[in-house]
Amino acid sequence: SAANIKNFNPGAATASYVQDQWKMRYLVIKRSNDIIKNLPGMDIDPALKNRILGSAYFMSGLAYFELTYTYGSDNAGVPIVDTAGVPGDYYIPRAASAKVNYDYIAGLWTKAAELLPFFQALSPADYGSPHKVAVWAYMSKMLLYEKEYAQSENYADSVIQLGQRQLQPHFKDVFSIAANWGSEYIWTMVSNTTGGSELPGVMLENKG
Repeated sequence: SAANIKNFNPGAATASYVQDQWKMRYLVIKRSNDIIKNLPGMDIDPALKNRILGSAYFMSGLAYFELTYTYGSDNAGVPIVDTAGVPGDYYIPRAASAKVNYDYIAGLWTKAAELLPFFQALSPADYGSPHKVAVWAYMSKMLLYEKEYAQSENYADSVIQLGQRQLQPHFKDVFSIAANWGSEYIWTMVSNTTGGSELPGVMLENKG
């Protein structure tokens, strides 16, 4: 419950997830920061460099987004660790509010959208990687958390119109392997009959 999170109750049923998530998300942020800081100076194919950089900005923003809606509020956000890193055990205070975090995330995702290609431009070997329309979809979702409904709608329209995403003709197709990368796909973890379930827990999932 929210009270257990607020009071750091280690005996709660969801305590493990709530506690472990903090470390896991900041590990993603650290790795993304390393890429953002070091990749620009490397001599590699420009298109590949842009895609890797865009993915790093996307993943950093996603980690902050998940941290913010879990731990943030109008009164305090979560610490922002930029590419300068953290010297030793240096204490980084929480952001003043979740809004500060959301603004920071928007900056990361704006850069990601500029660098990433459309899904249609990815080779099949790269399916599952972040792409431009996935960024727009998450921007739309984040703006709903901020109650910026008109802006959220604009990004959602971009997903459908510019991103050429649309619902499958039949609902049952969502749960078919043939539709893994179909018109409804934006960005998900995909399972199949060979590898089996990739997600723990009970939920609707494409298992073939």
